[in-house]
Amino acid sequence: MTMTGKPLLLLAALALFAIEARAAATSTPETIDICDRTPAVVAAILDAIPDPAPNCDAVPASSLAGIEQLPDPGRFWSAFGGLTALRAGDFDNLTGLEWLDLQRTSVNLPAGIFDDLTALEYLNLESGVLSTSLTAGVFDNLTALSTLKLGQNRLRTTLPAGIFDNLTALTWLDLHLVQLQSLPAGIFANLKELTVLDLNLNELKALPPGLFDNQTALNRLSLQGNQLRGINADHALFARIPFGAVNLFGQGAPSTPPPCQPAGGFPECQPDPEPAPPSPPNPAPEPVQPAPPTPAPEPGPPSDDNMAERIAALTAAIAELKEADAALKAADADADKRIDAAAAERLEHGKRLDAIEEAMPPRRLRIYLPDGRDAGGPTTEVDAAPE
Repeated sequence: MTMTGKPLLLLAALALFAIEARAAATSTPETIDICDRTPAVVAAILDAIPDPAPNCDAVPASSLAGIEQLPDPGRFWSAFGGLTALRAGDFDNLTGLEWLDLQRTSVNLPAGIFDDLTALEYLNLESGVLSTSLTAGVFDNLTALSTLKLGQNRLRTTLPAGIFDNLTALTWLDLHLVQLQSLPAGIFANLKELTVLDLNLNELKALPPGLFDNQTALNRLSLQGNQLRGINADHALFARIPFGAVNLFGQGAPSTPPPCQPAGGFPECQPDPEPAPPSPPNPAPEPVQPAPPTPAPEPGPPSDDNMAERIAALTAAIAELKEADAALKAADADADKRIDAAAAERLEHGKRLDAIEEAMPPRRLRIYLPDGRDAGGPTTEVDAAPE
């Protein structure tokens, strides 16, 4: 072998070694340590990975990205004494997750908790999940989300401005019974695909102008059980919402009227009524000075008891409607049975008449002329004699 051939062999060997090393590196899957995440979340993630489940300190990244739904939370959260807190990074790397149900837990939402859930379509945070108000930006990366349930929480009177701005695919937003007293202007401006918006049983006394201008796809807007005054389904606020989609049932009157707002706001400013002229005082030698009135206590927000009473009243009304509907269905079923029985009886009667007619022999009448002479014809079993 020549001297020039040896360097070529050395270069070929080095190239082959580099190729084998690269192949070995790529054949080893990337793993992620999830042991420091909330124990209940770790258990749910490992349960969602097909057998054999890995150890928490070496979970393949591809397995995390392939999880579409975590197991039933009732099965895991309760097994770990209830889920009372979440850690930042609990849902990191779950880029394929489409369904997340955290209802009936009690947690906070750390900043960035949902940042990796870019494929998430359904998020349920109902029934006391949130122990604090929402943090601005917590939903910013959930651009595929179509259903967001936040009902029955304590969101502390209002929502952060822009909290829903990036949820452009959202079709269902549930905010019932969350103690809202006001809504920021433009809070729903980017939710143009929204079909259902539930704001039932809050403490809303006023709504900003143009609040629903972009909700042309809404087929249900529920505002029952608030304290809105002076509006109906024909109000300018609902001008762009399809007819029949707005429900304003059960607006409670607040203890004091809401403050007057500028033109175009809600409620509209109304002029104060003219004061009645004072009546002449009764003559008296020494008028008695009335005692100063005891100041009334400052009205406060409705208590939880009042909220419970309103819920109970609505529940009772729904139960009555269900009972009435069941009674109507039972009456309809009974009427159908009676109609069917009458039809069957009529059919049976017709069959009996047909059988009788078939059993009777043929009959022909013998006809007599006016003078009593027989008009002729064969003899029959039944004769008609002249009168």
